[in-house]
Amino acid sequence: MAGIELPGITVADRVEYRTVQPPGWLHGQPSGDPSMTFWMRFADGRQPDLLSLPFLADAAYPAVMELGEMPSATLELTIHLRDRPAPGWLACQVNTRHVAGGFHEEDCDIWDSRGVLVAQSRQLALLP
Repeated sequence: MAGIELPGITVADRVEYRTVQPPGWLHGQPSGDPSMTFWMRFADGRQPDLLSLPFLADAAYPAVMELGEMPSATLELTIHLRDRPAPGWLACQVNTRHVAGGFHEEDCDIWDSRGVLVAQSRQLALLP
């Protein structure tokens, strides 16, 4: 079955990201540190809600990109919803601790504008 292309329907079109400094991988210079801290929100101004947190957790920058590894494909994703998010930007911390045998794991923590941990995720992903 051929892939379906939907012009204008990408994560980059739907989510806005902010970082203190642009990530190294964005400019072809990965830092070598597979962790990232950033903020995200919906680009159209929609406020986060409980049902949007799984999408947003999966839309987080893959930290393994700071090792020069991209893209990766999710094999398994577990998300724990901890609380209803308050309106505003979501603060995110993403880490990869292990890259081995063509796989990597990734942990993502998401806090709302009150500083409350609202979601945690862990995924196992395949590297190309």
